[in-house]
Amino acid sequence: MSPSGRPTEEQRRNRRQALRLSTVGLELGVAIGIGGYAGYWMDGRFDTRPVWTLIMLMLGITAGFLNLIRVVNRLNQSSSQSKPNDSNTPDEPS
Repeated sequence: MSPSGRPTEEQRRNRRQALRLSTVGLELGVAIGIGGYAGYWMDGRFDTRPVWTLIMLMLGITAGFLNLIRVVNRLNQSSSQSKPNDSNTPDEPS
């Protein structure tokens, strides 16, 4: 915290990242659940058990993991842009 008692910009950024990451598990579960339920409903409607359940579950799992990868890549990109060059190597070759 800054001397005025307000969080610094870095603390705010860290909180935003933590909040975004905290929703990833829920989003993954919801994508899988919706896919499974949609497949179960389609199997009941078309009498094709378990074909649509498996297909839609796989689509839900894929969508959930693609979202997870997208969020992690975005957070890695934003954190690498905000940090200075921490490597011990010089910027220019000698």
